[in-house]
Amino acid sequence: MPQKKIIPNTIAIETFALAREWIFKPYQARSEQVAIKARKGIEEKSIHSQDQKLPMKAGELYLFLDELHSANGRKNDTLSDDTEIFSRATKNETKTELTEKLRKRYEPYLKEFSKKYEIPVSFQDKYLDANYEEKPMTIIKICRDYLQDFVHSYSDEALELVVRNWQPNGDVLYFFVLCRYAIQRKVVLEFDYEKVMGGEKKRRRVIPYLIVILEYKLSLIAKDLRDGETKSFLISKIKNVQSDLRQIIISEPEDDAEEFDYTRFRKEDPNARFQKEKVVYEIEIAKQNLDFLRHTENILFKELEKSVSTKGWKVIQLETHRERDLFDLLFNYGKYARLVSPKNAVEKFKQELDELRDFYK
Repeated sequence: MPQKKIIPNTIAIETFALAREWIFKPYQARSEQVAIKARKGIEEKSIHSQDQKLPMKAGELYLFLDELHSANGRKNDTLSDDTEIFSRATKNETKTELTEKLRKRYEPYLKEFSKKYEIPVSFQDKYLDANYEEKPMTIIKICRDYLQDFVHSYSDEALELVVRNWQPNGDVLYFFVLCRYAIQRKVVLEFDYEKVMGGEKKRRRVIPYLIVILEYKLSLIAKDLRDGETKSFLISKIKNVQSDLRQIIISEPEDDAEEFDYTRFRKEDPNARFQKEKVVYEIEIAKQNLDFLRHTENILFKELEKSVSTKGWKVIQLETHRERDLFDLLFNYGKYARLVSPKNAVEKFKQELDELRDFYK
């Protein structure tokens, strides 16, 4: 399948994401570059063990950006390893000349980004205004614009939940960039993951397939290489990401990678069926509250022509597998809504009311 052409604003956001890594984490960036070259068996005379503490140079970052966006669309290609990994210099163009040309290419993207999101950033001055990190809504806006170009499904509310739980908040953008290219190139992502409501934090190595909304939460669907099962991971619970974009770009696709059918996953895979079967519920509700429900909640229901003992009330019917959400709705409407069927759900709700009453005694 041909890759989607990368759009200018996406390039601007990716340029910013790498600039942030380069400015805020320069020594990490340099050491990762050295490690990657060592793994590939490439000798580089300009990088010795005593030089590994030096930050990555601006020219190397320009060259990497060029390789990154040149590789976009070459789904199963890796970068050449018979020359300097991040260089595209030719016999007719020195490295300095190429770097200058790339600088002129990418600086307009940063200027565009700075203007749109009101974040001053400069490669030449190695400057980035970190005050934006204290503004979650700015980070959400940037991530939203980036995600909408490649994710399967998305919502602002789900993204906000991720950003507010990610520490530091600004790191989440780089994670989304990692996901984009790992999904495209079918290579491994590595991170720590802890299930909701406790549980042991475990290192996961996965082949990512999609970023989607599942149960109103932003999730990564991926194949867990530990057991070979395809699972969904809440992105807000992902920590300590070990993967690096340079590593992703030079890696070959995993032998375990396969074409992923999301529709089939939702229907057949037991790991996707964490939700219960849908149940039909009937609720009696005050007429004025029914109007409020209709205009404030995105819930599909229909009115039934049934007699109700309470004057001015209506009966509605809705189908859902999220019983917990239904109970929350009933708690919210208090004495202006009453669950009437099915009977087992009514009894369960009464039990919760009794337990809550006892708790507050």
